[in-house]
Amino acid sequence: MRVPATQILGDVGKGYELTKDWFVEARLAIAARSIGMAVRASELALGWAQGA
Repeated sequence: MRVPATQILGDVGKGYELTKDWFVEARLAIAARSIGMAVRASELALGWAQGA
């Protein structure tokens, strides 16, 4: 498929690098959310183990 030069993002053949750069923030958000859920799960498990 031919794409006009004005419609190309980044360098030709470097799309994977561009995608990796875009997903850095998403990965950080996913990691932060996962840590939050793990902390909450630990709190719930501790409360259950203590009979609360």
